[in-house]
Formats: sequence, structure tokens, C-alpha cells
Amino acid sequence: MERFNSMRAADCRVGLNLTLNYVANLLRITEDELKAIEEGTLYPEIRIVNFMLEIYGCSKEYLLSESEECQTVILARNGAHIAESDQKQVLEFLAFQKQISRQVYDVN
Repeated sequence: MERFNSMRAADCRVGLNLTLNYVANLLRITEDELKAIEEGTLYPEIRIVNFMLEIYGCSKEYLLSESEECQTVILARNGAHIAESDQKQVLEFLAFQKQISRQVYDVN
């Protein structure tokens, strides 16, 4: 059975420079609930997990996995198998996501 990896969820949020308040509002939960999810004291509903996947841009396997390997290592290892145009789109999306998260963070 897959287990929610709360540390990875917190790392994703922090890595994207998103505040607890901002993500909690997107998820329609309280900051305390999100903090409890990230601390591993509250197991999120599947709808919350699915929305986290969209917000953080990570795979289900990454947040619901026992794997020790981080997402960037997996992408780097398999990057040669991704078409060049797809690689470019991924990099552009990541740059865009980082830029937007910085703007959001500066506003809050």
C-alpha cells in the first residue's frame, strides 16, 4: 500500500517558494491542516493529494512512494529518453512555475 510522503510534500512547497497560506487557500483547507499534513500528523484526502500534484507539478509516485530517489534525479536519469522538444517544454514550464511562485511569494 502506498503511503503519503509528507516530507516530500513540504519540500515541494518550499522548493517552489510557496507559502503555507497560499497553498492552503488553493487546497481550501486551513494553514494548520496543511502544516499537519506536511508534519505527517494528518493524512490528506485523495482530492487534496491530487490537487497537490497539480500545484507542485510532481508525479503521484513521488508523493505516494517509499522511493529514496528524488524527482529531479529520476528525470535526469531518464532525460535522454525524452524527446528534445519535450525536454524544452519541461524546462520552460519549470522556469515559468518558479517565476510565478516568486511573484506570489513577494505579494504575500
